[in-house]
Amino acid sequence: MVPNEITHSTWTWLLVGLPVLVACGCGHDAAAPTGLSEVQPHEQSHGRPTHRAGEAQRQPFLEILKPASGDTLAGATTIELDYFVPATPVRVEFGFGEPLVEGQGMPHKRIGVDTSRMRDGDYRYTVRLTLASGKRLEAHVDVKVDNPDHRLARYEANQDRYAAGETVVLSLEYGRPSLRLAADFKDVDPGFDSGREHVADLGDGLYRVTYALSATAVGDRRGVVVVRAVNADGEVTTNPIELTLANTPHMPIVVRGGILMAAARIPVQVIPQHAPQIVPIDLPASISTGTEVILKLRLQDRGKGASNRVVIGAEGYSDVYIVLVKKGQSQMAIPIAMPKFKPSQAGLPIHLRVAALNAAGWTSAWVERPITARP
Repeated sequence: MVPNEITHSTWTWLLVGLPVLVACGCGHDAAAPTGLSEVQPHEQSHGRPTHRAGEAQRQPFLEILKPASGDTLAGATTIELDYFVPATPVRVEFGFGEPLVEGQGMPHKRIGVDTSRMRDGDYRYTVRLTLASGKRLEAHVDVKVDNPDHRLARYEANQDRYAAGETVVLSLEYGRPSLRLAADFKDVDPGFDSGREHVADLGDGLYRVTYALSATAVGDRRGVVVVRAVNADGEVTTNPIELTLANTPHMPIVVRGGILMAAARIPVQVIPQHAPQIVPIDLPASISTGTEVILKLRLQDRGKGASNRVVIGAEGYSDVYIVLVKKGQSQMAIPIAMPKFKPSQAGLPIHLRVAALNAAGWTSAWVERPITARP
């Protein structure tokens, strides 16, 4: 796994409720009071528009509820908004300083930001919505960033994707000894139980967090683990680390030069008397992570239409690779790689399934060959 350097960044749940890593501009604007403004093209006015509960027609408004101007921020924190717009804004902008980060869609009212890699100092956080009418709503707060000296310099996760029941291992580098660490997995695992979490101090500012996901860590989505570190003076830093849940089986191998797609999207009809055929396949008995093997096959066309695609799948997986066949090509050598390895795959055979497909959608019967995964 490649270590992740912690860079100057902001994590936000702004648009779709999922964490997205975005760059945060960090300009040092002059101090101003907590602001709400409704900006016409080339014109800005101050003050909150009225939006009484009994109004027949609510007026658009936007304000930042938290933090307030003058507050001090450290580590991972949340920007809380309140707003009303009659329709989805045509443009959404947010961030520390100019230029702001752009987004699309209806904004979420909670924005997660990570200040841990920002320089200490004064900042302005701005949210700006542009409506279809051309009207702009803007709110900003002026805050101070003041982080403790112990900061997460880099981290590494033991896997790229996780499924329910698997164990997450996070290797963390702070560069400071004797910190007290805890990680909150609730966003990834609704059944989070801190009793299943183990934190080890490895010395020299290195730490390891181990956590076994429960059966409630379902779905295919991204989530955030918030790691909290406390030093001897009681100063706290928090850092979000993104993890990917992938409970739907995905192809464990990569076919070089192939196109990955759902098998259900391929309209096929097995007609043995007319479909192209695949004759003897040469495939090594095992494959190791980070290596490639060569799948050798020969195509034999029968009846109507020469084969123009080779379909490569695996038993138990719903996606397949499509490899195009050149006109007149009868022999193929297809590289297959296993770039990632899960301990649960060790020693298990992957049952590759290969078929030939012609332009009419007629396919040969699947030819199966097992290949064993090795670490």
